[in-house]
Amino acid sequence: MSRDAQTHLAEALLLLEDYALSFKREMSLQIRAVFNGLTPKLAKVFSEMPRERAIARLRHAFESRDFQSFVKDFRDASDDMDKQFLKMREARKHIFDWDINDWNCAHDLDLELHRCDEMVNWKINEPDTRPLYRYP
Repeated sequence: MSRDAQTHLAEALLLLEDYALSFKREMSLQIRAVFNGLTPKLAKVFSEMPRERAIARLRHAFESRDFQSFVKDFRDASDDMDKQFLKMREARKHIFDWDINDWNCAHDLDLELHRCDEMVNWKINEPDTRPLYRYP
């Protein structure tokens, strides 16, 4: 595997790990203190999640330079996170549906309706539309 390909795989892995970290919620000190006592139990539960297993396999595939496994595990982890993200987006759109009173809170919540709420179609090969930078 070329050095350039290795760099691309490393970047893909880091971006996927950043995506996974984005699901980690912010907690107050008091709630973190409660969770701290549960950490060993929670760590086992979280490590068994499909996303975490796929990311662990992905890291192994990266280290062993197994490109086919890397691609499969990248897709599995990405799809798992996308499903969770899309469920969150859908819930956010309906957050005020059952309110009896109009609390005027909707204007504070950006529903980001401009976003594309679709799963990645891995069978389509999109062209690279990034600007081409040329350095003197």
